[in-house]
Amino acid sequence: MIKVCVCDDDVTIVDRINSVIDDLSKSNNIKTKVDVFYDGKTLIQNLEKNNSYYDVLFLDIEMNDMDGIETARQLRLRDEQVYIIYVTSHENYAIETFSVRPYQFVLKPFDDKVIEKYFMDVYEKILSCDESYGFKHKGTYYKILLKDVKYFESKNRSIVIHMVDGTTYEYYDILDKLEKKLSMFKMDFLRIHKSMLVNTRYITKKRYDQIELMDGEKLMISQLKRKEINEYYIKNAEEMMRNGINN
Repeated sequence: MIKVCVCDDDVTIVDRINSVIDDLSKSNNIKTKVDVFYDGKTLIQNLEKNNSYYDVLFLDIEMNDMDGIETARQLRLRDEQVYIIYVTSHENYAIETFSVRPYQFVLKPFDDKVIEKYFMDVYEKILSCDESYGFKHKGTYYKILLKDVKYFESKNRSIVIHMVDGTTYEYYDILDKLEKKLSMFKMDFLRIHKSMLVNTRYITKKRYDQIELMDGEKLMISQLKRKEINEYYIKNAEEMMRNGINN
């Protein structure tokens, strides 16, 4: 089941998004549960009270009491995985919302097909979380879920796989070859160093020379990769805004 939240102080917008998702769910046989809120404060209070989570959140930015940016910041303290899709009347929030890692922007007024597209994109990404990666070490074949990999590290002609639960695996391979293999999957891994590939879903902060993962671990960005990674993040923000504007 896909758990969806729509948070907007405009009842018409809430009902419209809810209707689009309901129609999509029926036509594509997708099990969904949609909760609606009309302000960010109530949404956060409800999450804390029920210890619940959402797979995707359609979130307005300009709301009373608690705006969509602060709502997302508080949400990220408890949920790193939710896909946040901002639905806003203004296009100048991309950089300001960068730290909460929104998935997309939808500009009001919007076409229902935009909501359909982004919801189905998220649905496919959620399904892709079951992508597995196999490797062989000392005659034994292993298979792991890529969603559970924090990062791959190259050490002494071997690849060390660092898992979210603290487990590590090691096998012989070259990081350049691994990077090409991973490019065939939907899961995104970012090369921050000649010896490191990081799962972007676990990156919570990016500074000039380092990134921070959701468990607090800090990894250094090599000097040669700093410009490239900065451009990667800027490009993502620009693409989100451009897609919202064009659609």
